[in-house]
Amino acid sequence: MVTLRAERLSCGYGGRPVLRGVELEIEEGEVLAVLGPNGAGKTTLLRTLARLLKPMEGRVLVGGSDLWDMGLAEAAKLVSYMPPPPPRGFNITVREFLQAMRAPFTGWTGRNGAVERALELLELRGFEDRRVDELSSGELQRVLVASVLARDSPVMILDEPTAHLDLKYQVRVLSVVRRETRARRGAAVVSLHDARLAAMFADKVALLAGGSVAAYGPPGHVLREEVLSRVYGVRIVVKDDPDLGFVAVPQAP
Repeated sequence: MVTLRAERLSCGYGGRPVLRGVELEIEEGEVLAVLGPNGAGKTTLLRTLARLLKPMEGRVLVGGSDLWDMGLAEAAKLVSYMPPPPPRGFNITVREFLQAMRAPFTGWTGRNGAVERALELLELRGFEDRRVDELSSGELQRVLVASVLARDSPVMILDEPTAHLDLKYQVRVLSVVRRETRARRGAAVVSLHDARLAAMFADKVALLAGGSVAAYGPPGHVLREEVLSRVYGVRIVVKDDPDLGFVAVPQAP
């Protein structure tokens, strides 16, 4: 059983907190969607949960153990974070990139089964031998998500995994993340800009605003008109849709 928990978490840069007093718990098999306006601290929170940014206060716990009490290698086996795109001109194929992202934690194992499975799950068959700097933005985004899946860690942290993706692959990526999270009995945290996707795929939603968590809980509790309108500073009407189930529509002033 793997849970991810933030306790009294404050995080930021250069001694200046971006977020204060964050309390979250993602239980076994759950996906947490992190929403909020630009600059609300979504990436800061995800980097802190992934042990890339040390908390100013509080703790990040995985399975009851503090990530910062572990060695880096031990923590990296438990938590994987979606990497930034490699620089242009980086002469490496898609398969080599996935193997390279996995190798520091599991060893260089050639045609590793986890890499092959990630290629299948993200519909990247046929891309294995293409150079990553030849891919479109959407294709590269799927490769970055695949690199998280290939790590086989129980906790996955993905910062805007649906960026640059068309509607088909937005749904595909989040479906895979949710299914893999449940299969691994782990936890996943994804930052999103689309409340509709959060309603479709997340078990819990954390809405950030003003340096803290403005609302937290099941999507039906958080994604309400009065909450979204207050946080985003624009009137938002939430409608029930027979096909999508949830639509948040901003209203023109």
